[in-house]
Amino acid sequence: MGSKKATGLNFWARGYCVSTVGLDEAVVRQYIRNQEKHEQQMEKVLKAEKIRNWWKLPSSNLPRPFLKFYEGGYNNVPKKQRDYKAQFSKSTSRYINWELNLSHPAPGQRIDFEIEDVYYRPDGNVLARNKKKSYVKSEWTSSWHNYGWGWKTPGKWPLGKYRVELYIKGEKVTLGSFEIVR
Repeated sequence: MGSKKATGLNFWARGYCVSTVGLDEAVVRQYIRNQEKHEQQMEKVLKAEKIRNWWKLPSSNLPRPFLKFYEGGYNNVPKKQRDYKAQFSKSTSRYINWELNLSHPAPGQRIDFEIEDVYYRPDGNVLARNKKKSYVKSEWTSSWHNYGWGWKTPGKWPLGKYRVELYIKGEKVTLGSFEIVR
C-alpha cells in the first residue's frame, strides 16, 4: 500500500473540521455559516413535512381517529344537539352524518385539506363518494369534522349495515359502520 502526503488540505464533515496545517479565522467563519445555512434548510424541510402530514404524526399518547354517526336533515345538526348512534330507524332517517374526532399536535399554521368519504351499501358496493373541505387552525391540538349523505325525506335508506371510510390525501384515516333497521 502506498501513502500520499497531504499538506494544506482541509477535510470537512458535518460538525467536524480537520486540517493538516492551520486554519485561519475566515475559513472557520465560512464553515460555521455553511453549517447554519444547512441546518436552516433542514428545519424548513422538516417543518414542511410536519405540516403536510400533520394528521398522521406518530405519537403514542394520541388516540386513533374516532368516527361516530348521527341522523339529521339537509341542514346540519348543531354539535350539542347530535344524538350519536350506530343504529337508525328506516322510517325516520334522512341524512346519516359522520363526525371525525382527531387529536394531533398543533400544526403551527392553518392547514386546509379535504376529507373524502365513501359510503358502502350492505352488499359492499359503493353507495356514495363525497369530498368535504375542512381545516385545522395553527394552535389546535384536537379537531372535529363532519359531513353526511342521504335524502331530504325519511324512509329511503334500504335496511342493512353500511360502512363508511374516510380518507385524507388518498390515505385511509378511519372507518366505521352504522345500521338501518325497521
